[in-house]
Amino acid sequence: MPPEHRPHQFDLFVSRDGAKIARTPRWQALPVEVRQVLTQLMARLILDHADRGHAPDEDDVCHDS
Repeated sequence: MPPEHRPHQFDLFVSRDGAKIARTPRWQALPVEVRQVLTQLMARLILDHADRGHAPDEDDVCHDS
């Protein structure tokens, strides 16, 4: 049986060649307002994705160049 393809979670703080380009900010170090907004945005993203109930549209797919 062929290995199952798993989606890859990319790191926003690493360049394509793997070099570290920035330190990942500590959640606790972010201002409360920023954490609240990010939490709301992530919740909306997850709920919107769950509401779709289907594969991503062509516009939603990231194409590496």
